[in-house]
Amino acid sequence: MMAIKYPDTEENVEEKREFVAQQTKQAKETGLVTIRSNTILTIPLWMAFRCLYCGEYFNQSGAEEHFGMTREEYFAKPPKGSN
Repeated sequence: MMAIKYPDTEENVEEKREFVAQQTKQAKETGLVTIRSNTILTIPLWMAFRCLYCGEYFNQSGAEEHFGMTREEYFAKPPKGSN
């Protein structure tokens, strides 16, 4: 599974910042968040996954694609430092 890559252009960075700001405002005001997947989808905040680095919210399948692994793959990994 490939992680989603965003081109490093100024237009895309500004577009991403604006979208994340809209998501954050919506989440604080309504408890819902609109995500980009194959379609535009609004989900409850408790079902969303947020990227620590870019701040964008995702549904589970979008998060797995963005982070580069499924939940099952993540939980199957041994904890760091437990060699």
